Amino acid sequence: MALRQRDQDDIRPHDESIDSHHLQEYLLAEIMNSLDPLLREGLLITAWLDRFCPALCSALCRPDAAAAPDNWTGEVFVRRLREDNLFLISLDSEARWFRLHHLFRDMLRAWGRNQFSEAEIAAIHCRAGAWFARNGLPDEAIRYLVLGGDYDAAEQVVQQHRYALMNSEQWPRLERWLRQFPAEVRETRATLAGADCVLAMHMGQYRMTISLARKAEALLATLPPGSANYNEVLGEVSAITAALALAEGSPEVLMSGAQRAVELLPMDALLLRSLATGVIAGGMQMRGDYEDGR
Repeated sequence: MALRQRDQDDIRPHDESIDSHHLQEYLLAEIMNSLDPLLREGLLITAWLDRFCPALCSALCRPDAAAAPDNWTGEVFVRRLREDNLFLISLDSEARWFRLHHLFRDMLRAWGRNQFSEAEIAAIHCRAGAWFARNGLPDEAIRYLVLGGDYDAAEQVVQQHRYALMNSEQWPRLERWLRQFPAEVRETRATLAGADCVLAMHMGQYRMTISLARKAEALLATLPPGSANYNEVLGEVSAITAALALAEGSPEVLMSGAQRAVELLPMDALLLRSLATGVIAGGMQMRGDYEDGR
């Protein structure tokens, strides 16, 4: 551009005549058009991830094995990113996890919105979430499943891992999980309402705990009676309401609820079972059964 203007009297600096956004688009187009289709598509897919590893790339970049050659694997994809200097950043000393430079990633996402439909982007998120769930990484599983709109699968991850968090009192982490769901989803899911109720109690939110316990109990109607999920939520509500009743001095009411909680809660719900057992002991002492209540 500057060369074309060299004989003109009114020459403006070329950097003032080019919009930076258009320049970015031009440079990205130059890069992307120089790549082979498989590498280009892999970049557009992994751009939606905060981090990735070769195994995850294999799952995402060739969901249909027939659509890609046998030698196109996640390992090959990552190696190509390295060899072509495509802004790959290693996240650990073992070179297991990687991410794209955030500026390049953001440009790819903007480009990808013109290449993929919203449904296709959601499908990428859901496939990523399913991979993280299968590989025991619940934080990212929930994040991507929620982004993809698969609330059923995201709720199942919470259901599978919530007791581990409760037992180790990782309340901020549990709260992060629950708050990723839209409010309208949390209000219609018994598992989420039950976990929210336990969280509220341990955060000292008395009124919120009562409200959430009632909501979770009402949502039991959405679950098959006697199913594992039904029994777990009912056990959670029973343990919490029994603990609240302890402060009101009603031993018969609190003991029946606490005993029901012990019967229904699975063995890995250690914190809630301990809470219910403590309530039973407190109820016995309130009735004067000091020996049994020890």
